[in-house]
Amino acid sequence: MQLFPATAAITATITPTPTYTDGAKDNTAAAQVAAHVKTYRACGLHPLRLAPGGKGALDNNWPSLEHPVPFQHHPGENVGLLTGVRTPGGFFSVIDVDVRRTSAVGQFVTDYVLTLFTTVLGSTVQVRTGGSHQGHHLYYLLDKSIDQKLKLAFDLGEPSAIEILCRGRDGMVGFNAVAVPSIVENRYHYANCSVETFPTTLAVASTEKLLDLLYGQLILALRVAELGTLLGELHRRGEIDGYSIDTCLAEYLISHGVDDLRLQHLAYQTTFGERYDAKTTSAVLGRTADRIDDGKPVQRMGSILATLEPEPQSKLQEILKRLEKATGHRSTEPQVQPLQISAASSVNASADSHLENEMFTIDRGGGEPVQWLIDGILPRAKFILLHAPPGTGKTHAAILLAAIIAKSGLATLYFNHEQKNGDVGEKLRSVGTPENTVSVVNQRLGFSLFDPAHRELMGNFAERYAQQTGNLGLIVVDSLMAITSGDLNGGAVGGSLLFFNELAERTGATVLVVHHNNRHGDTAQRRMFGSSLIAGAIVLSYELEPYEQIAAARKLVVSKSNISALPLNREFVIGQLRDRPPTVFPLDVNPTVENGTTLADRCRDLILDLLHDGEEIDGDSVREQLRKKIGNDLSDATLTRATQQLGVVKARRGDSSFWQLPKTSIFYRLYHAAA
Repeated sequence: MQLFPATAAITATITPTPTYTDGAKDNTAAAQVAAHVKTYRACGLHPLRLAPGGKGALDNNWPSLEHPVPFQHHPGENVGLLTGVRTPGGFFSVIDVDVRRTSAVGQFVTDYVLTLFTTVLGSTVQVRTGGSHQGHHLYYLLDKSIDQKLKLAFDLGEPSAIEILCRGRDGMVGFNAVAVPSIVENRYHYANCSVETFPTTLAVASTEKLLDLLYGQLILALRVAELGTLLGELHRRGEIDGYSIDTCLAEYLISHGVDDLRLQHLAYQTTFGERYDAKTTSAVLGRTADRIDDGKPVQRMGSILATLEPEPQSKLQEILKRLEKATGHRSTEPQVQPLQISAASSVNASADSHLENEMFTIDRGGGEPVQWLIDGILPRAKFILLHAPPGTGKTHAAILLAAIIAKSGLATLYFNHEQKNGDVGEKLRSVGTPENTVSVVNQRLGFSLFDPAHRELMGNFAERYAQQTGNLGLIVVDSLMAITSGDLNGGAVGGSLLFFNELAERTGATVLVVHHNNRHGDTAQRRMFGSSLIAGAIVLSYELEPYEQIAAARKLVVSKSNISALPLNREFVIGQLRDRPPTVFPLDVNPTVENGTTLADRCRDLILDLLHDGEEIDGDSVREQLRKKIGNDLSDATLTRATQQLGVVKARRGDSSFWQLPKTSIFYRLYHAAA
């Protein structure tokens, strides 16, 4: 199986950095400024006076400006452009490519990024900035505003970043960008136009395409380059041999479906620099692909991490986590319901009420309806276990749930018994958890669940916290093994775990306890570490599993349930996908069954048959063919779910929508591997 065809002209796909000129025929400072200000205003842009030799605006009220202001230029002053301004063509946006160009790596990454933007969004005005490292600005008129500054930070041996400046909703404007002919260390220059041709060069672009690029191809490219840079540095220090790097890079490229030759080249260029050989890359990729296809063992990154010193190991792990996140997909936000207290039901007197006494009562109401912390996923005030093998992301899943719950206005109390002090807080911030919504209790002084006094201390603490906040929704205990000293096989464990049911009742919060799997078994309960009594003490448990379609997400599978609304083996997806808010959602299927296959499965298989070659097809044509084969039972929801599972990309041109199965889709790769 040859996933990556060899090429002798990989570098030819990169557009070289253009030559820069001043752009004004009259080289006097006053004439240059006047010519540029006139052009900017003619395009509907708002020029600003900036400090001489600097970037600071001299108009104190510049962020609130809605209309161009009088521009009385003084000698030596710079010129800025207000981003977010609504022009006849769209919202003015500046893409700031701030990559250090002190090495061949920086040069190559810059060229790759510029090519990526101009290929996807169209060629537009390019400006070379005046700083010591000579960055780049790309000017676009976006069809929709972006009400925040977006920034991708990365490290290629030196800190670098790509920022999107466009804060402009209705009359609001935002950041200012230094413009030609300003001088900050060096003069700002146009790349591909002059002041006379500026209006015709300034391009209109789709905001949706920009965001797709930012959260898709671009972030993946930067993480791959970042990974390659660190691996190269470790190689130069003698901590990793070249063969190990080769194998690991190839495996990661293959496993993430990276079939873009430029991106393959980027990974190896940033690793091996001047010693890079394109022919070797193609050979390594093909060889590794064959080894994976044959089922032979491939040396994984984990074995390399084990040999590194703590600092480079942690850096590499962080980059790999971010690389995984970069390959995710957007998803809808979960439905989170705040606490809704129902009135307590009373037992009506009846003819057999005399049977009741201080020990036995009769419940004639059939129980109260389940109240949900997260609709249909996390019940309110119940004891829930989250279990999986070590290193599979249990803590991260618990943190994502806390972040999701925080968005509904409810608080979380996180008992941290396993992570390093500060790690949980940092992870909470990294997933965008609002401030002051989660309180982390770092406890490392010999707490034991088997000690009644210790349990009471935890219970009292949590109860007081619930009373103080008044909105406690979730209590996380991470992890069960850490508070039982590994002694989970004795008969005492079952009775001790009942404490968590009591804790849920006392606080009104859902208690989520993180637990480990450590053995194989034919059922999820058998895979849990410790006594079978653990399963008997819990109301609901989820087993965390990989999610094949999205590397940055995981599956929550119901492994035990005493709640009828959550049947055994019900599946949900949880993750923070493409830097969007954390989300959790069900993997529902249409219950309609034909020939032993769900309607959703049939729909997905038929779409795959139509789109398997990776070419664009008119969406209306796809729908028509599906309805001919399935009939009117096919709902829009089932169709949408099937396309989302496949990772189908939909692009609108005019009144038509075109569908395409990307080659990075796992379904595309599996289809063609099978062929």
